[in-house]
Amino acid sequence: MTSTYLSGTLPDLSQLISLKMLDLSYNYFMGKFPLSVNNLTNLELLNFNENSGVNFWQLPDNFSKLTKLKYMILSTCKIHGQMPAFIGNMTSLVDLDLSGNFFTCKIPAQIGLLKNLQMLELYYNQLVGEIPKELGNLTAEKCLILYVAFQSLREVPKDLGKWSPMIAIDLSENQLSGELPTDTCIGGKLLYFCALDNMFSGGLQKLLEAAYLF
Repeated sequence: MTSTYLSGTLPDLSQLISLKMLDLSYNYFMGKFPLSVNNLTNLELLNFNENSGVNFWQLPDNFSKLTKLKYMILSTCKIHGQMPAFIGNMTSLVDLDLSGNFFTCKIPAQIGLLKNLQMLELYYNQLVGEIPKELGNLTAEKCLILYVAFQSLREVPKDLGKWSPMIAIDLSENQLSGELPTDTCIGGKLLYFCALDNMFSGGLQKLLEAAYLF
């Protein structure tokens, strides 16, 4: 039911226990997010992207029951507060998109436990602190993309250059400072690296080894 211009409030969905895909993106729903989604334990895809008419809400602990979920696309739908550590238990996740929301917290280190994760999109939030070094533990065999632009992040892990599975990293529009690790773009699979509008110091000579550098 994506892009069908639906509006109004969402009903109780808890009876749809065999449902595997729930795509309600690009609509005009209002009121509360249907927390009955917690009961849909066979879900593999949950897409609630671009539903900015709903009330502000937080990710409930019961979401951890969605252990089969591979695609959790919850961007621009007024989630606020903390990014919960239980996300690290949702180990089937391939794509985690929480961009365009109102998270005011650090990136939980537990995300580094998501061994199947291929894409992590957290841009346009209000995240603070450092990028956790545990993200270097992400070892999905296919492409691994990290977008954490437009935040208030301040520190890059010193072993960033050893995150070999990464093919794209976007750190732009943060408050990152200090020197970038000199091996950031050397070897591995990295094809795209963007660090625009930060406060980095030091030389960039070795970074020019990257295929695309902005």
